[in-house]
Amino acid sequence: MLILKGKNSNGIVGRYKSIIDARKIFSDAQKYLAQNLIDQELVLVEGDHVVMTCMLKMFKNHSSLSPTNLDLYGIEAHVN
Repeated sequence: MLILKGKNSNGIVGRYKSIIDARKIFSDAQKYLAQNLIDQELVLVEGDHVVMTCMLKMFKNHSSLSPTNLDLYGIEAHVN
């Protein structure tokens, strides 16, 4: 069982059967980090082993097709 939780708060964001649920893991991480003021980084753990850390990263959209420059948020992940 994989658990996604806040690095500072230890608050559980989600539980997953396997890493195959990656799309759901990243979606949950992005939603949580965009709304949370305590945790700026999440860890995905399996038992005592940290599998991955993820943080929210802001990207500037400089597309010439866009009428405005929008700030886009994505997840930057580091697999251990």
